[in-house]
Amino acid sequence: MLFEPDAVMWSSLCKVHRNLTMAARICEHLHTSRPWNPSNYVLLANSYAFIGGWKETLETREVMDMRRVRKSVGCSWVEIGGCMHSFLSGDNILKLKGSVKS
Repeated sequence: MLFEPDAVMWSSLCKVHRNLTMAARICEHLHTSRPWNPSNYVLLANSYAFIGGWKETLETREVMDMRRVRKSVGCSWVEIGGCMHSFLSGDNILKLKGSVKS
C-alpha cells in the first residue's frame, strides 16, 4: 500500500471477509495504535455485530466504557425552505433546532 490503512479500511476488511479472527487482530492493532480514538471502537463493534460477533461487540463497548472513551453524538444538517437546520441524534425532527439563514 502507498499509505497507512485507517480504522475505516481495517473495519471494511472485517465486513468483507466476515472473519472474527481477522476482526480480533484488527481490533488489537487499532487499540494499540490509537487507544483513545472512539471511531476505532465504534467501527469494530459495528463490524463484529455485522458478522454476528455479539460477544465481541459487547466486549469492545465495555473496553470503551472502561477506558472512558466517548463517542460524539451524530449531527446532520438539512436545508428546508432556504434555511439550514442542524439536528443531533435523538432530536425530534418536528422541532428542528439551530436554524441558520442561508
